[in-house]
Amino acid sequence: MKPLDDLLRKSPLFAGFSEQDMRDVERLAIVRECEKGKTLFCEGDPARHFFVLLSGKLKLYKLSADGRQHIMHLISPGEDFAIAAVYVKKFYPAYAEAMTDSAAAAFRGDEFLRLIERKPRLAINIIISLSSYLHGFTQMIEDLALKEVSARLARYLLGLAETNGRQTASGTEITLDVRKTQLAARLGTVSETLSRTLKKMKQRGIIKTSKNRVLILDRRTLDEISKGKKL
Repeated sequence: MKPLDDLLRKSPLFAGFSEQDMRDVERLAIVRECEKGKTLFCEGDPARHFFVLLSGKLKLYKLSADGRQHIMHLISPGEDFAIAAVYVKKFYPAYAEAMTDSAAAAFRGDEFLRLIERKPRLAINIIISLSSYLHGFTQMIEDLALKEVSARLARYLLGLAETNGRQTASGTEITLDVRKTQLAARLGTVSETLSRTLKKMKQRGIIKTSKNRVLILDRRTLDEISKGKKL
């Protein structure tokens, strides 16, 4: 693993921090490793720490009454999570499970609060982070309530194209960052419905798929579907 300072600097939470600022942050960080399939915390646990993911990938999810997962957010290195749980709710509102072997920096809420009092820039960064999460969850609620699975899938594919898309002669190639069963849970549907939707998109010449790779052939139509056009 890279030095802790280098890993923490990936987080927007510490944007604009000096070397001395980062040393103060490092002194508060407790590195927690989490093997694939293990939980970092469970829904209802007392929220004493928030986290910055250093390596790997995590999913935040809730369980329905029948035991089905609904994935709320996928966490990548550099992202912070559970800040609101620590300072507002006091209990974790969801499960955090490692999708690969992962490591996270844990910060005690009371210790970090004293750091915030000394470093106003950190308070601004936290506000920005929470605002980003709020926007994302608002969009998720809107999609689940108002949009069909095809629109949710189209938005997801376009989002991946923006972050890790690779341009080819035929279109934009992306790599799915989760298995299809996990993607179905993320989109609020089931695997069978997701498979049918992908098949329709392939039949219409909008995408091609190969294992965990998707080639977007018709980005314009995909964008129209994301906005509510019928597939």
